[in-house]
Amino acid sequence: VFLSGKAVTLEEVLPAPGGVRIFHSTKAAYVDDAGVTVGVFGISRDITDAKRAEEEHRDMRRALELTVEGIGRIDVDGQFVWANDAFASLCGTTPGDMVAGHWTTFIHPDDRDVIASAFDGLVEGGRFSLEIRPYCPDGTISFAQLTGVISHAPDGSVNGAFCTLHDVSNQKAAEEAARAASDELARHDDELVSFASLAAHDLRQPLQVVGGFAGLLASRCGDQLD
Repeated sequence: VFLSGKAVTLEEVLPAPGGVRIFHSTKAAYVDDAGVTVGVFGISRDITDAKRAEEEHRDMRRALELTVEGIGRIDVDGQFVWANDAFASLCGTTPGDMVAGHWTTFIHPDDRDVIASAFDGLVEGGRFSLEIRPYCPDGTISFAQLTGVISHAPDGSVNGAFCTLHDVSNQKAAEEAARAASDELARHDDELVSFASLAAHDLRQPLQVVGGFAGLLASRCGDQLD
């Protein structure tokens, strides 16, 4: 700076009694009345806490991107700010293609009204959980559990909502199979009841004939029969 006379801005890592601190510094030359550089002055701001918070945020973001649970955030206008791979995969797309897209684009048309109502009804500390159908660009429809909570900007103001998306297609298929099996069992039960009723009706006449002959034997033989 002294030799060139040009100002520079940089981050400096310096040792301190409480540990290493990070400073955002600007340094510039100052000159005398003749324009000759006679020294350097600097202004430094301690950004250690901000850098650590930024790093933690980055780590958290990286963890969210790698988790198998679908996670995303939409802004107050309903557009995706970001989504992880798991969330995008359930919607048949990529995180990059979801950003700036409205959430309705990725939801089955028949589910949009109930989700919109759930978003409108979100309050501080509350959440909603709905079974919905993600709608993929190729028309593929799956089943997923959508959960939403309010999200906040650093100043505390509401800036949209966080959402999680959990695939329940296998669970749904298992429920449908169990329901079909139950319906089939009920049908078989009805058939058995019908058969038993028919059999009872068909056996009634032979039994009456047998009963008639037994009555004749009893009247003719009297006490000779045990």
